[in-house]
Amino acid sequence: DEALAFAERMREDIAGSNLPLGGEAVSFTVSIGVAPIATETPDVDTVLAQAEGALALAKEQGRNCCVAYDRDEEQIAAARRERERSRVMLDEAIATDSLVLRAQPIVQSALDGSQPPTHHYEVLLSIRQEDGSLLSPTEFIASAERFGFINGVDRWVVRRVCEWISSLMDKQKVVPQLSINLSGSSLTDDRFMDYVLEQISEFGVGTSKLCFEITETGAIENLNKAADFIRTLRNIGCTFSLDDFGTGMASHQYLRELPVDNVKIDGMFIRDMANNPNDFAMVRSINDLAHFLGQKTIAESVESVELIEPLHEIGVDYLQGWGVGMPRPLEEVTLELSPLAT
Repeated sequence: DEALAFAERMREDIAGSNLPLGGEAVSFTVSIGVAPIATETPDVDTVLAQAEGALALAKEQGRNCCVAYDRDEEQIAAARRERERSRVMLDEAIATDSLVLRAQPIVQSALDGSQPPTHHYEVLLSIRQEDGSLLSPTEFIASAERFGFINGVDRWVVRRVCEWISSLMDKQKVVPQLSINLSGSSLTDDRFMDYVLEQISEFGVGTSKLCFEITETGAIENLNKAADFIRTLRNIGCTFSLDDFGTGMASHQYLRELPVDNVKIDGMFIRDMANNPNDFAMVRSINDLAHFLGQKTIAESVESVELIEPLHEIGVDYLQGWGVGMPRPLEEVTLELSPLAT
């Protein structure tokens, strides 16, 4: 009951907030599934499955509510329906070319008042719905990972990014470095490594133009395999970023064991750091550690210009967020890229 009450308070707080977007206020609704962790709970996967069953039922009950797991057959059935819904949605999105890529700039930290120069872009995935709106990856990526569909999604993204790079070369455009998010499942799949190398070869992509983003949670599924994957692609010129850094209990250990080039400081520390001295200190600590290890730092979720000054003061290398650059369709980014010097 206490956990459910906490979830309900969290739901109310988030649902009551608005995000300014394009001159309008965008509201949120939140669905939450709650599962107990008891001495007889066999493992983490079981708890997650139970929570997902409760979450699936919350969505079926109209969304914007909290549901607790209670071993109800209806929750089990709801989880099965959610899995099938996710599979069908992704299959249809791929078959109908409804998956959409956008690029969000990652800019250099600067205080001169001018628009900071773009260092590289992160490629973000969405699904275009029938009404033309874009479905956020938070609505389907977790399900794709949980239910084993994510490898096909990762392959689709890698191929499309390589195709885009090839088209930029054909248009005699300057090719920026592009960051691609990878799941833990793909990191530990030997066949995925071969697939990436095949796409690089087929499209003639310069490996220095590819940066792969991985999360701590994705890497720890098999730390040794993940490290081998990183080393192999780094040896041919690709770079790597460790995403959402600071949220895991053993973050510093993975930073030492995974040979990454960049550390992306999780947005939970960034959003309120201008007003919260604890967050400010955490960002400074992560930034100093990464620099000591020879890695560049990227601040995520820089949603307002007020965050630029404290991040510059700390010495963070790059910034990403709506406050410095919105995600845009690849076609728009293509038009703005400079032509190659002749």
